[in-house]
Amino acid sequence: MPRLSSPPVKNKQLHRDFKAAVTTAAETKKQLAPDVLLLLYAYYKQATDSDQPISIHTVAENDLRTAFKYNAILQVRGLDKEEAMQEYIRIVNKFIVGNG
Repeated sequence: MPRLSSPPVKNKQLHRDFKAAVTTAAETKKQLAPDVLLLLYAYYKQATDSDQPISIHTVAENDLRTAFKYNAILQVRGLDKEEAMQEYIRIVNKFIVGNG
């Protein structure tokens, strides 16, 4: 996983909550549905890479898994990093922690 850069002062709590949610998701023993995993993947990528260009050429022919990941990323494009972090935390709380 890429290292998260130091957050601006106003967003320190959000960054701490996001890092805790990433740890919770990484360590869960729960079997999550594929659509939930794709949401987590997309929001994580958006929160850490935020609108980096995606090349369709990275999707190999007949590579269904990468195609689904590519599609998930396209669906969250345009969210800013903080929005993506908030959504990631919301998904973790709903499907892993059970507070959603």
